[in-house]
Amino acid sequence: MHTCNTNAIKVFVEEIYRSNREVAPAKKEVYSGFRDFLLKPETLRAISDCGFEHPSEVQHKCIPQAVLGMDSLCQAKSGMGKTAVFILASLQHLEFTENKVLALVMCHTRELAFQISKEYERYGKYIPQVKISVFFGELPIQ
Repeated sequence: MHTCNTNAIKVFVEEIYRSNREVAPAKKEVYSGFRDFLLKPETLRAISDCGFEHPSEVQHKCIPQAVLGMDSLCQAKSGMGKTAVFILASLQHLEFTENKVLALVMCHTRELAFQISKEYERYGKYIPQVKISVFFGELPIQ
């Protein structure tokens, strides 16, 4: 038969309890919704249609600066929402006038140009004045 020191067990349990209480819970970043960026209602509707409820980390950090017209440098892995940052900001700043080009996005590859144009179509679909065109080398402009 084993005998145990109940006092030692009690001290051991108290130490475990105290150490568990002192450990801070893991901090989980909770990002605000897109509405907090004060985007145009048409843009918010398009974002909702895409199924996005909360911005990614890079969007949370960069959209407010971009919407305010500040220079912003975004660096993140592929698929983290960098393209949406400049698209949402540029759509926010558009002030429509007759027969004027309001934004020009230049890309280093044809594929990227088409990808970005599709994103502009997604986010600008409820802004009827938004017209998107893609131009690249060896394409007649007419």
